[in-house]
Amino acid sequence: MATFNELSSDDKLIILSSKLFPDIDDVLQIDQLIPKITDWNSFVDIVICNGIAPVVRKNLTASKNVCKIPESIISRLNQVYFKILSRNILLTTHFKNIIAAFSEKNIEVIALKGMYLSELIYQNIGLRPMSDIDLLVKKTDAETCRDILLKLGHTDQEVTPSELIKETEKHFAPLVKDNISVEIHHKLHNEQYGYTINTDDFWKNANPVFLHGVSSLALSPNDLLIHLCIHLDSHNAISNIQLRHISDIVNILEFFKDKLDWQKFENSCVQNNCSQNVFGNLLLIKKYYNAQIPENIIQRNKHYSNALTEEIFINTLGNNEEEIERKKRDFMAERNLQNLKRVKGFRNKMFYLLGDMFPKKEFMYQNYKIKNKKLLCFYYLKRLSIGFVKMLMVIKKKIFKPKKKSETIFIKS
Repeated sequence: MATFNELSSDDKLIILSSKLFPDIDDVLQIDQLIPKITDWNSFVDIVICNGIAPVVRKNLTASKNVCKIPESIISRLNQVYFKILSRNILLTTHFKNIIAAFSEKNIEVIALKGMYLSELIYQNIGLRPMSDIDLLVKKTDAETCRDILLKLGHTDQEVTPSELIKETEKHFAPLVKDNISVEIHHKLHNEQYGYTINTDDFWKNANPVFLHGVSSLALSPNDLLIHLCIHLDSHNAISNIQLRHISDIVNILEFFKDKLDWQKFENSCVQNNCSQNVFGNLLLIKKYYNAQIPENIIQRNKHYSNALTEEIFINTLGNNEEEIERKKRDFMAERNLQNLKRVKGFRNKMFYLLGDMFPKKEFMYQNYKIKNKKLLCFYYLKRLSIGFVKMLMVIKKKIFKPKKKSETIFIKS
């Protein structure tokens, strides 16, 4: 794989300008790279679709070479920023109403991802795009929270293929109101991903915070870093990452550089069975973003370096859509096999497999956007044929691809 210095000027500028806290060297490099960009529209397309346009806008407009950027490009970045700002204001309004309703029932809530990051890390809700509202509640409160949201006018967006698959999910189906989706998490990971995250420990370490005008809880810096790394890993597994997922981690490493306890962090990764997945991402981030990770930590965990994770990153950075889609198909098939292995008992395996091949009608209508319900049977046949081909591809690779001693296993079993 390429080093940072071997990347194109476009790729280097995307990486450097997506940092919330660029250092002096980063700023100097940004200044030097701006005149080297030949296709600004392509550059902006990539930063927009990867959710880093607002921070890129912030850094580019602060550059002494901003005059060398076409006005039309600055205009596009400004439009994106204000569009994100407007939507995020709506999201935070819903967040405050939801927290107030939960507080009336004395329900504790941990604000996850964007809702926390936008205020306490980015400190400007227009700088960090939010697609939905993610909230972690205790398992005993989850059903009550869901009922509260339904009473507030949210509608259930059921997307799980079957009840058996649903039991392994980390959150309920999204609840939607005014085009705002809310996900009620009762654990921090899906069971089929192979982690053994002890959510109770994360609750014990949580800290009180004041977010968007209301009191809430937040994960500790150590736990937040683990959570975002395994969240990134779950997106890596289907080649469906956005560079903002990586940018979040880079910015947290810088923001909490004096508060992270790396020895406890390493121990926690071991206890939660996620060292390979977490450090596979952190090593990549250290390599390309020169992130704030102690060298002794890097050396102790360098064996977790993952070529496939890096390949996905490079493809995303270069917007290689064809390769991204191919990897997505391959990894989805591989992960489905791994998920099936983790289901205990032959009978449950059969139910799980049938639930995935022939999901509920509601799932099919929504997932495939079926307008004519008479065509449902044809979509079942389509799903079955695609799944069968994917399985054959995975089996073929396992039989004919020679194993190398240095090969890194991407999917954790």
